[in-house]
Parts: sequence; C-alpha cells; structure tokens
Amino acid sequence: FNAISTIETAYTVVLVSLPLAAVLVPLFLLIIFLSDASSRRTFLFYLNVAIVLLGIVQGILSTTVYSTIILRPEAPVSDLLFLTFVGVVLYTPILVDCILILRLSAVYPSSLTRPLVRIAILLPPILSTAARIACVTFVLHEWSVLSSRGATAEVASRIVWPNNPFIIADWVIQLFENAYSSALFVYRLRARKAFSSRMYRERACEASLKSFATRLRAVFYIAVCNWVFPTLLSIMQLFYILHDPSLRLGGILILVNNSVSIVGVVFCTI
Repeated sequence: FNAISTIETAYTVVLVSLPLAAVLVPLFLLIIFLSDASSRRTFLFYLNVAIVLLGIVQGILSTTVYSTIILRPEAPVSDLLFLTFVGVVLYTPILVDCILILRLSAVYPSSLTRPLVRIAILLPPILSTAARIACVTFVLHEWSVLSSRGATAEVASRIVWPNNPFIIADWVIQLFENAYSSALFVYRLRARKAFSSRMYRERACEASLKSFATRLRAVFYIAVCNWVFPTLLSIMQLFYILHDPSLRLGGILILVNNSVSIVGVVFCTI
C-alpha cells in the first residue's frame, strides 16, 4: 500500500511539473525577443533569465526524480540528484525575491530618495533574504547528513519535512518579505501614477494621458497579483507542512508557487 501511494504521488508530481516547465519555455523566448541591446546589459535581465532557467530546471529535475520512482521503485533515487532537486526548489524563490528587492530599489532611486530613507527601505528585505539563505542551507545540511548516514531520499524527506523549523522560518520570512516589498512597490506606483497624471494633464494630449494611464494601471494590477497569489500559496504551504507529513500536496504547492512567482515577477519587470 505504501509503495502504491508513493507511485501515485510521484505520478501526480510529474503531471504537475511538466506543464509548469513547458509554460516557462515560451516565457524564456519572450524575454530574449522583447529585450534590446541596452536591456540585455542590465543585471535585472540576467536575473530574469536565471530564474526562468531555474524554473525549467526545477521541472526537469522533478520529472527525472519522480519518473525514477515510478519506473524503478525498487532502486533508490541518487542522493546527489535528489539533493540538487531540493536545493533548486528551495533556493529559487529566494532568487525570485531578489528581483523584488531590485524592483523596490528602482522605484526608490538614490537620485530621488534620501540615503537614510533608502537604507531604511531596502535593509529589511536584504536582511530577510540573508536569513532565508541561512535557513535553506541548514535544511540542505540536514538532508545531506541523513543521506551520508545511509537514509534514502524518501526516508530523509519524511524526517526533514514535517514541522521543520528552518523551512517554516524560511516561509514565514518569505511572507513578510513579499508583503513588505510588494506593499511599498504598489504604494510608490500609485503615488507615481497620481503625480504623472497631473503632469500629463498639463503637458500632454488626452490620448497620450490615456495610453500612459493604461500602461501604468496594467503594471499596478500585475504587481498586485504578483503579491496576492504567491502569498496565498505560501500560506497554504505553511498549513500543509504543519498538517501533512507525507509531503504529497505540500510538495506540489511548492512547485506551483515557484512557477507562479517566476511568471509574475518576470511580467512585472519585463
């Protein structure tokens, strides 16, 4: 019965992870073809490319790991392969949130923001990102220690996953970081929208005003969605790590949340 349940879980993960990775392929092409020579020299462009590639790698690794469980249930998954998969899954959202920090830095530029105010705005997400890196590193260390002691990937997952304080701390900090960065970004965007609308009324024609307002409104809605949906999924992740020791639905939520966050952040910064 346990073997059947494990294969069912693996089959579900493969069905979820493959379409998620497939969605990111045209997004990667979109980033390449919509960028010009100047944007390709920016650090943000390389970060966007990196997180999309990580999302695709996440799909490939999850498909490889869980296909092995389906096709060869008697053979344990390679420790290195599984640890690499876990590392990609847990580090990817941290890299995604680094783009949120860059986005926040862009709307509070040094030319328009006093140094102390800018430091006060950017320091909390930077410190929270450092704390999350430490938490994920501790989790991977626990996994590697168990693997070195002969535990299979499945056994290590059952030991590390339930109520893990470092995973819980990582996701709680992620909730704070997303809420903080997105709230400040949306607030700044609304303020800039109001200011720009007044300037356009004085200097531009009505058609230009409507076009600008439409673009700004679209960015605003994308930013809000990029905050709301990953936040809801993160709350669900926390719920399932506390109540579902099997990692069945919780693991799928992590994959979905990573992909949704990647798509949202890229569309908000493209």
